[in-house]
Amino acid sequence: MNTSRIPLSFIFLAITLLGIVETTHAAPISTSFTIFDAENTPVKDAVIQLISKNPTPPSTTRKNELSQKDKQFTPFVLPIQRGTSIVFPNYDDIQHHVYSFSGIKKFELKLSKDSKANPITFEKPGIVPVGCNIHDWMLAYIYVVDTPYFSTTNSNGSATLSLPSDGEYLIKIWHPRLPDENVNYTKEGITKIVAKDGTTKVIALNLTISTGSDADEDIDEFEDY
Repeated sequence: MNTSRIPLSFIFLAITLLGIVETTHAAPISTSFTIFDAENTPVKDAVIQLISKNPTPPSTTRKNELSQKDKQFTPFVLPIQRGTSIVFPNYDDIQHHVYSFSGIKKFELKLSKDSKANPITFEKPGIVPVGCNIHDWMLAYIYVVDTPYFSTTNSNGSATLSLPSDGEYLIKIWHPRLPDENVNYTKEGITKIVAKDGTTKVIALNLTISTGSDADEDIDEFEDY
């Protein structure tokens, strides 16, 4: 029996919607994405998730941390799988009062320097804006997903996901500056992607994403969540 694997290749995509990926190779693959906005600017901090038809238990190897440093949260956007936990270390010399009013998960933590607060587990998928009751400009987002296959785009608008094999995956992309996570914001209204060996595809958004600072002026998420 020939057990040799078919050579793998990168599949470059950029998308902001729910769609389906179909592939043809029964071997581990590495799938890359690039997201641009309406002004052809790379979109940073977009969460890309691929959802398999077969339910997958939460990963126990991924470490999730939302830290406070220099009076800011790091990272600005933190995706995690449903059923996993986050620790909230304070690396500043001052106290922070970290909280969320989200219907997905309400919590508050009074954190002094080097405090050892218990991890918080997130059981429901959705968006969890996080703030500091002492420093009003501090803002971050926890995005709880129902899949182990997800990543966040870098400053070049790119992200890479590792998958166990080819197959069908739902694709969902979220960013805190898109008005509605369930709306298709691609210019061409694409709802399905067929990814095969060597395929390269870039899809732009039909909206301009703000390029301001992370905790920026026109986000008042605690009104909405």
